[in-house]
Amino acid sequence: MTINRTRLREGLVQCYNLSELETLCVDLNVDYDVLPGEDKISKSRELIGYLERRGLLESLLEYCRKDRPAFNWEAVKEVEPTTPTVSPAPLAPSILETDWQAEFNIRFLKAAVVWVTVAKPSIGMCCGFLVEPRGYIVAFELAQLQNASQIVVSWNGRNYEAEPIGSDSDSMVALLKLSRVAGRLFPALQLGINEPVKPNDPVFLMGYDTRNWLNRSGRVIEVGIRLHNYKIPAILADIPSHPGFAGAPAINRNGRVVGVLFASDAQGHAALIPAEYVYRLLIAHM
Repeated sequence: MTINRTRLREGLVQCYNLSELETLCVDLNVDYDVLPGEDKISKSRELIGYLERRGLLESLLEYCRKDRPAFNWEAVKEVEPTTPTVSPAPLAPSILETDWQAEFNIRFLKAAVVWVTVAKPSIGMCCGFLVEPRGYIVAFELAQLQNASQIVVSWNGRNYEAEPIGSDSDSMVALLKLSRVAGRLFPALQLGINEPVKPNDPVFLMGYDTRNWLNRSGRVIEVGIRLHNYKIPAILADIPSHPGFAGAPAINRNGRVVGVLFASDAQGHAALIPAEYVYRLLIAHM
C-alpha cells in the first residue's frame, strides 16, 4: 500500500485548523516552527514532506484516522499493482546538474545549515549543519572550540547555546549539541557514506542563509588529494571557495552530504573533508 500525498494533504486541510495542526505536530514529536509556511495548506504540505523523508507517513495517517474518524482516510491509501503492465522507462538524467534547486526542496536542505560563533574566549566563526534531529551539529574544528566558554549557534533566525561533544583534530571536524532543546526536533542532513564520489560527479556547496556566496554547484576534480600539511586525503571540487566558511556541507545529487568544506587549493577550488570522517566522529561520540 502507498499513501497518496495529495489526498492526505487535502484531508489535513479539511479536518484541521492551524492550532489543531500545531497540536498534531506536538503529538507526533515534530517541531511546528520548523515547518515553512504560514497557512494550513503550506503547513500541511511541509508536514507531509517532513514525515515522508523519515518514513513516518503511516504514523501520521494512523493518528488522523483515530483523531478525525469522520473523514474517509482509507481513500488516502492506494493499492500498488503486483505486476507492472509495462516495463518501467529508464530514469531520466537528474536535472540536479542544471537546476538543482528545482529538484530538491532547497528550503528543507538549507534549513539544516547553521552558523557557529565562538564568543569566548576569542571570536571564531564557521558554518555547520544539523546531522541528527535532536540538535547534533557537525562543524569545522575551530581552535577556539577547545577552551570555549560560550558557543552560539544561529539557526532559523534564532540563537542557541551549544556545547562541544567531541572532535577529531586530524580530520578537522567537531560535533556540537544544542543546549536546552529537549523534546525538540530539527531538520537534519544525511551523510552519503555509501555513495562515494568520483571525478566529474556534481556536488553542491550549501551555506547559512545570510552568507549568499554559497549554494553553488560544481564538479569533483580529484579524490584522495593531499593538500598543504593536512593529514587527511581530501575531495577537490571546482567550486570557488572563500575563507571563513569552513564547515559548509557539500551534497551530492541525492541531497546527502559527501564532504565538508575546510580549505581551498592554490586556484581557490573547494577542498572537502570526506563524509566518512564525519561518520567516524559520530560513531565515536553518539
